[in-house]
Amino acid sequence: MKKEYIDACENLGWTVYEDEDSWVELSRRSPAGEDFYFSVNTEDFVEEINEYAASFDVDEHVEQWIPSRGKKGVPSSIRELLEDAEAIKKMLKELSAKLTGEVYEGICPICGVPIEYYDNKPIDRGHVYFWTCSKCGTSGEEKCSHVFDGHHYRVIDGHGNLFSSEGIRFGDGTPTAPNPLDEHEGICPVCGASIEYSGDSDQIGEYGSRHWECLKCGASGNEGYKEVFVEHHLTAYVL
Repeated sequence: MKKEYIDACENLGWTVYEDEDSWVELSRRSPAGEDFYFSVNTEDFVEEINEYAASFDVDEHVEQWIPSRGKKGVPSSIRELLEDAEAIKKMLKELSAKLTGEVYEGICPICGVPIEYYDNKPIDRGHVYFWTCSKCGTSGEEKCSHVFDGHHYRVIDGHGNLFSSEGIRFGDGTPTAPNPLDEHEGICPVCGASIEYSGDSDQIGEYGSRHWECLKCGASGNEGYKEVFVEHHLTAYVL
């Protein structure tokens, strides 16, 4: 196996053990103290690490430790187990980014460690987040775009009635008409005309919504979205 691969792993805190059967075991202690390890084949070393990082399931990892909560050093708190599993996921993404050159949200594209955000600004249908890397000194901008989540929320028709996927409803919840329309981005779910966005976006975490109005039928509501990572743009690179 290439020495540069071993060096890259060890620089990120991983211990590398190569056996005589073309297998490599990588291990690293998690923040909560788990001796986490996994094995890959030396012939497809980088590819298998990339696949393992992408397929690592946080929920499954937590579930395997729940029966041992509070025993032999295993945290008793499910919250701590979850946070530790998420930290392991990030450790794997760091490793994958370093070896493959892949670009990930929240990971420095130069040295592969977590970045630190210090400011952000809204852009058309998205945000730009400004970051620095405390390890290598690189700084940059992380661009995220708003992607329609498939739903409109708190929709009011032109007559002031609540509207849902089942149709317009009276105040007591009785449906008055079926809704034959599917929900689409930029389209009024009441009449099918184009909508006009107004006001700022409301966002909590990666999810948010934009307020809209329909000039044709008078309906209004909020269009849901999920913020999705697009790319990094470097503004300063320390050699």
